Amino acid sequence: MFFVSGLLAAQPNTGHVEGIVHTSTGRVLGGAPISITGPSGFRVLIHANPNGEFSIALPYGRYQFTVQRDGPAPGVTVVVAAAQVTRVELVFDPPLASLPRTASPARSASSPNDSPSE
Repeated sequence: MFFVSGLLAAQPNTGHVEGIVHTSTGRVLGGAPISITGPSGFRVLIHANPNGEFSIALPYGRYQFTVQRDGPAPGVTVVVAAAQVTRVELVFDPPLASLPRTASPARSASSPNDSPSE
């Protein structure tokens, strides 16, 4: 997991958020950038690890977690409670053009729907 540490982790007013980023079909989005915004103009950008997992310690409060890939995406509101772990699942469906392409099955040379070529 990717951990953001520092002074926030040592404060008793902090909670911990752990989660995963994936598509609606379950494909994990490793390395996905996650924007976190919160009270008083708080803003930080973290990245999921190669398995799509992320983790961060934050002061208690209400935050918006948004996957920042290929344009705007809906965010998820997360309420962080002091000394608690909150689990988050971020589901993001990127445009089809950004997904890896897979090979299509080869068509046979003589298909009944093919018209003869001259």
